[in-house]
Amino acid sequence: MTGLLEKAIHRLEALPPEEQDAIAADILATLDDELPPHLKELAKEAMDDHRAGRTIPLEDFLKEG
Repeated sequence: MTGLLEKAIHRLEALPPEEQDAIAADILATLDDELPPHLKELAKEAMDDHRAGRTIPLEDFLKEG
């Protein structure tokens, strides 16, 4: 992840949940417009896993390795 994206995400974390969701929906819609179909499905699966609590922060993943 780039430094600029990390900074944006850090600022988003300070917003109320409904604002976070609205911005996330906008970002996903933008990405969906540009992704090939197979990547759209992978992105959907990743978000489904995240929402279901089946993911861990990248920092924790890197510590395991």
